[in-house]
Amino acid sequence: MSVAFKPGERVALPYLPVLRVENDVAILKKSRFATTTECGARHRVKVETPFFVRGGFKVQRKTMYKVPGWAFEVKFRTPYDSFVTERVPQRNMYVDGTPTREFVERLIREMFGSKVVEIINIEVKEQPRPVEVYVRRFQHVEVLIPPDDYFIYFRNRAEQGDTYFVYEFISENEAKLIDDTSRIDYVVLAIGHGAESRAGCSMIKCSVATALCGAT
Repeated sequence: MSVAFKPGERVALPYLPVLRVENDVAILKKSRFATTTECGARHRVKVETPFFVRGGFKVQRKTMYKVPGWAFEVKFRTPYDSFVTERVPQRNMYVDGTPTREFVERLIREMFGSKVVEIINIEVKEQPRPVEVYVRRFQHVEVLIPPDDYFIYFRNRAEQGDTYFVYEFISENEAKLIDDTSRIDYVVLAIGHGAESRAGCSMIKCSVATALCGAT
């Protein structure tokens, strides 16, 4: 069964394919949201939306501090009175001000939780530095686009779960990005059905021809 999308209907999906920033406008690549996985020893399964997304949004330049991945080396004591040394953060981060000791302590506690009894020492392995970042605050999330970084970054107000964006259909097979979360008609979920197993592989093959969107 397939869904016939109507102009004006809206779909939310965890996808924001920024192609480039030009004249302070982030331009999206016209593309389909897809998920791929290995299916057995010889097959690779790809499931994609039956519609394209496109659009763009204005951004502003902002000076932020880039915290390189693994910039801080932290030694801490565990509940077993042993000492462990770890590096944080796991990937680049962009923050509004100069990172403090409290910032690093929060990172290590978020990563290792109750394993951190006492922080013994923090060593800076790579200095954070100020950089220019393109920023756009949507209704539900702040998007950071560093010009010299492969990734784009999201700062969610909820601070949990996947980051979804809302697109409004302009035709049956094309939807345009909008900044309005007041109404959502469909949600696209990317679910890996355990494709490494034969049963899971069969489930994915059977679902390829079906609609990916479920009505909310």
